Amino acid sequence: MKEEISKQKLEVSKSISPFAIYYKAANDTFEFDVCMPTNVAGKSSDGILSSNLRAGRYIMSRYFGRYEDTMATHLAIQQYAKDNKLTIDGPPVEVYVTNPAVEKDVSKWETDIYYPIQ
Repeated sequence: MKEEISKQKLEVSKSISPFAIYYKAANDTFEFDVCMPTNVAGKSSDGILSSNLRAGRYIMSRYFGRYEDTMATHLAIQQYAKDNKLTIDGPPVEVYVTNPAVEKDVSKWETDIYYPIQ
């Protein structure tokens, strides 16, 4: 991905954090896209897709800790949606706010989790 960003002369956004879109999760197997926001839209090539997140309403929760331990937050958001009669309308997005190369204290790693709703 880094090579393609350089090849297309794109700049990684300094104001938007990297994120992932999770399509499926079952039995420790995940299907997801790793996303790197850039200053302008790039072109899809060599297995790298260029796209935009859709605008709309989202439920969001802020999680602090190891990336592997976000499941409880996902379940809490899903329960909140159910309790409040909100319909989840698409895959969740995890935004990785904290750079682990800079912040070594895992308890300070911030992940913002978004679920699109109708």
